Amino acid sequence: MRHLLRHRAFRLLLSARLLGQIGDGLLQGGLVGYSLFSPEKQATAWGIAGAFALIGMPYSVLGPFAGLLVDRLPRRRVIAAGNTIRAALAVAISMCVVRDASYALLLPLVLLALAVNRLQLTAHAASIACTVHARERAEANALVPTLGSAVSAGATVAAPVLARIWGEGAAATGHVIQVACAVWVAAALVILRVGPMVLGPHPDEADTDLPGSAGQPAAAATTKAASGQPPSMASQVWLGFTTLRRVGSARRAVTSLALHRAVFGFTLLLTIMHARAQIKDSGALTSLALVAAVGGLAAAGTLVGAVVAPRLAHRIGPVRASSAGLLIAGTLLPLGWWLGLTASHVWFYASAPSIGLTYAAIRVGSDTVVQSVIADRIRGRVFSVYDIVMNTSLVVGLCAAASSLPQQSLGLLVCGLLITAAAAHYARSERRLTDAERLAISAAR
Repeated sequence: MRHLLRHRAFRLLLSARLLGQIGDGLLQGGLVGYSLFSPEKQATAWGIAGAFALIGMPYSVLGPFAGLLVDRLPRRRVIAAGNTIRAALAVAISMCVVRDASYALLLPLVLLALAVNRLQLTAHAASIACTVHARERAEANALVPTLGSAVSAGATVAAPVLARIWGEGAAATGHVIQVACAVWVAAALVILRVGPMVLGPHPDEADTDLPGSAGQPAAAATTKAASGQPPSMASQVWLGFTTLRRVGSARRAVTSLALHRAVFGFTLLLTIMHARAQIKDSGALTSLALVAAVGGLAAAGTLVGAVVAPRLAHRIGPVRASSAGLLIAGTLLPLGWWLGLTASHVWFYASAPSIGLTYAAIRVGSDTVVQSVIADRIRGRVFSVYDIVMNTSLVVGLCAAASSLPQQSLGLLVCGLLITAAAAHYARSERRLTDAERLAISAAR
C-alpha cells in the first residue's frame, strides 16, 4: 500500500482520520470504564441495547442533513470544523465528569460529540475517492476505515487502563477525555494542510458512467433543476435515500455490511453480559480484561484484513469479496460464541479476529462499490444514509440478542443461518449488475 501514501492528500486525510478516531475511542472508552463496568452500576441487556440506540439516535436524525452539508461545503472545512467542535465538547464533558454533574447535563454533550463523529466519518468516506486513482480505491477503502476502526478500538480498550494508571474515579476519567481533546485539535490542524477543494465536492463531475447513478439521472431533484425549478430542501436532503433505493448494486453493498453489523451487535451484547456475570466471581478487572482481550483481537483481525481484503477484492471483485466475508462471519462468529458461552473463553479469543477480518473484507467491497457507482456530487448524502443503516443494524443485532436471552444458543443458530443465506444471495446478485455498474466497478479492480 506504499503507492497510496505517495498521494499527499491521502496521507493527510488518513492522518486526520486516525487522530479523530483515537480521540473518539478515548472518549467512549473513558466513559465506559467510568460507568458500564462499575459493579454498583449494573445494566440489563435491554438497557445496554437502549444505550446504543440512544448513542446512535442524534446522527440518525441529523444524518440526511449532514450528508447535504458534506455535499455543499468543502469537505476539508467540514472535517476541520467537526474536530474543533469535538475538542470544545471534550472540555465541557471532562468538566462535567470531574465535578460529578448530573447525567441530564452530561448525556447531551456526549451524544452531540458522537453525532459529530458520525458526520466526520461521512465526510471522510466521501473524500477518499478524491485522493486516489480509481484502481486504488480498494486499497484506500481497506486502509482508511479498517485502520481507523482498529485504532478506535485500541483507544477504547486503552482508555480504562489509562484511567486506572492515573488513579481512581472521575478525576482519572477527566484526564483521559482531556487527552481526547488534544488529539482532536491535532486532527483539525492536520486536515487544514490539504488544499481547499481537493477533497470535494466536485459538482461539475461528469456523469458518463456514474449515477446520480450509473448513467441515469440523479433523482427528482435533478429533474427539477434541469427544468429551471429550484429543488426543494426536502428533495435535496432525501436524495441519498432515493438514490440508494434506485441503485441496486449500492443498495445490496450497504445491506451486506448492515448484516455484518447486526451479527456483531448480537455477539457484542452476549460478550458484555457474559463478562458482567463474571464480576461477582472474578471481579470487575477480570470481566473488563475479557472484553478488552476480545476487542484487541478483533482489532488485530481488522489490521490483517486491511492487507488481505484489497487483494481479495482485486482478485475476485468487490461483490464476491463482500459475500465471502459475510459467509465466514455467518458461520464462524455464531459457532465461536456458542462454544465460548458453553465451553471455554478460549473460543471467544479464537473467534474474535474473524470479526475484524470479515468486517474488512465486507467494508472494502461495499465502499468500493458505492464509491464507484455514485457520483461525487451526491456521495456525501449516500454515505450519510450508509452510516444511518450501520447504526440501526447494530441496534437491531443488540435487540435481537437481548430478546434471545437466556436462549442465546438458539439465537446464535438463527443468526448464523440468516447471515449465510444472505451471503449466498448476495454472491448471486452480481449477475444483476447493469452494464454501466459493471463497468464502473471493474474500473476499481
